[in-house]
Amino acid sequence: EYSLAFGEGWLLNLGYAYTDGELDTDMRSADDVYVVAPGGSRLPGLAEHTANLSLEYAFDLTGTIEWVNRLGGYYQSETKNHINDNSFYFGRTMSAFSIWDFNSNLVMGDWTVGLFVKNLFNEEGVVGVFTEEYMGTSPEQKYYGNGAKSIIARPRTVGLAVTWDF
Repeated sequence: EYSLAFGEGWLLNLGYAYTDGELDTDMRSADDVYVVAPGGSRLPGLAEHTANLSLEYAFDLTGTIEWVNRLGGYYQSETKNHINDNSFYFGRTMSAFSIWDFNSNLVMGDWTVGLFVKNLFNEEGVVGVFTEEYMGTSPEQKYYGNGAKSIIARPRTVGLAVTWDF
């Protein structure tokens, strides 16, 4: 992680993580009959690379009001859906994605009024999948949903927040 204040009112934060998560030994079934995944298999749901960035600019708007604007970004590399890439029901790879947020706040003593946009570019950001092979599309196949079988990041969300610190 790295943080740098520069100029008047500017703050930059950067972060990066590398994770080499894998099985040390074979993962066996509960009854010890077969190998679920061999040693060295990458752990599911774990991105090898993640990074974050935020850029903030704050300045005194009046003698009693501070205006703070922040742009933030998050990136993660591809992830796996299951410990075993060859799993008929779950073996899928989810693509890398990035999510960007923006907020603008007026800070007035204990009160803050802010406008925010989460997931600015409406990135889908899939982090898990229930496959057709596993769930099917009808109640006879144990599926009672609306067809959406991907676990995704929150879609673009725009809002106004009012907070009071006490």
